Amino acid sequence: MCLFDAMVPMAVSLVLELRALGNTDLIQMYHCNGELSPSSQRIIYMMDAHVQIIDGCVAMVEAGILSSGQANDFRSFWIKPLALVHTHLDDVVLIDADDLVFQDVALLWDVPEYKETGTIFFYDREIPKHQYLQNDFTVNGEVMSNLKALYHTFDYESLGLKKTRPSDHLIQSLAWAGDTAHEQDSSIVVINKTKAPKAMEVLWRLVTQDRYRIGFSYGDKELFWLAYELAHTPYFFSMWANTGAARPGNMKEHPDTLCGGLAQWMPIPSSESVLLHINGGYIFNPYVDHDIASLKNVEERLNQLLADMPTHVSKRRKRSKALIKPEDPDNFWPQECLYKRGSEAIRPADIESIKRRIHNAMMIAKIQIRERKLDGI
Repeated sequence: MCLFDAMVPMAVSLVLELRALGNTDLIQMYHCNGELSPSSQRIIYMMDAHVQIIDGCVAMVEAGILSSGQANDFRSFWIKPLALVHTHLDDVVLIDADDLVFQDVALLWDVPEYKETGTIFFYDREIPKHQYLQNDFTVNGEVMSNLKALYHTFDYESLGLKKTRPSDHLIQSLAWAGDTAHEQDSSIVVINKTKAPKAMEVLWRLVTQDRYRIGFSYGDKELFWLAYELAHTPYFFSMWANTGAARPGNMKEHPDTLCGGLAQWMPIPSSESVLLHINGGYIFNPYVDHDIASLKNVEERLNQLLADMPTHVSKRRKRSKALIKPEDPDNFWPQECLYKRGSEAIRPADIESIKRRIHNAMMIAKIQIRERKLDGI
C-alpha cells in the first residue's frame, strides 16, 4: 500500500477492514521522501501493530539504486512498482488505499492460476481513445502505437533477453488490436516475486527508463503485465472484465450504464458473481480532493457519504470491445461509464462493509486532525 498524509483515513480504515475480513498478514505501507508526517505514522501504529512503514525512496537512495535527484519521480503512482521491487516479501498484493475490499485478499493466493504463474492481473475499462497505449510513436519512419513501439524498441539484450514473438495474450488483446488505451487496472496487483526475477528486472527498467521514453501508461498501471510480457514470462489476467459502481442517480436515470468507481470480481469461475473490491475513494474519503482542511463539519460529511453509497455494480461479463466511443459528440458518455453493461445489486454484506468503512475512515480523520493540531500542523 502506498500513501501520503491525506490518504491516512482511507489507508488505516483499509487495514481495519482487512483485519475484520480475517487477514493477519504483515501490511507494508510505502511513501516517498517523507510524505508521511510523524503524526500520520503515530496513527497507523496506534491502530495496528502488524504494519511496517517504509520510505521507499530513501531506502533505494541509501542502497545506491536510485540517485537523490531521481527519487522524487517515484511519488504518487510510481511508488507502487518501487515498493514491489524493494519489498522482502515473496507473495505480494499491491493494493490501493482507496480500495473498498469485500474479501480477504490473501484468498487470491489460493487461485489456481496464481499458483501456476505467480500473477493475478485485472482488466481496466475498455476505452477506445488515441492515447497512452494507443498514442502514435514513430519507429524507423513507421508510425505505430506506443504499445507496439515499446515491444519493438525495448532493449532486450541489456537484460539478457531476446526479442521473440509476442505472447498469445498480447496478440489477442484489445490493446494490441488498437481497441483500448488501457489494458490493466492496477488498483490490486498480485505477484509472487520468486517466480519471476527477470520480470522484476524488466519492471525496474520500465519505471526508471522507458516510461520517460514512451508515454505508454497512465501512471503505473501498464507496467506490471508489460514487465512479464517483455520478460517472456507467463502471466494471468482474470477471466472477468472490470465492473463499475453506480454513482448517485445512475440507477434512476440509466440503470444499464453505470459511471462510478472501477471494480473487480473475484477471479474464479463461479456461477455466482463475487465482488472483490471497488476502487473509489470518493465513496468513503472524509476529505474532498485529498484536502485535509476540507473537513469542516464531520456529521454533515458523514451523512453525505452514507447517503451517496452505491447499491449496484455493472453485471459480471467477459472482456470485450466498448459498445461506444467515450465522449462521442453524437452520444456523450464520460469514459468512466460502462455503457449498456447492465447492473446487479451489491450484496447486503458488502453494503454493510461500505458503511463500516465510511465510519472508520471518519473516525481516523478526526484522530488525524487532533494529532496534527498537537504537532502544530
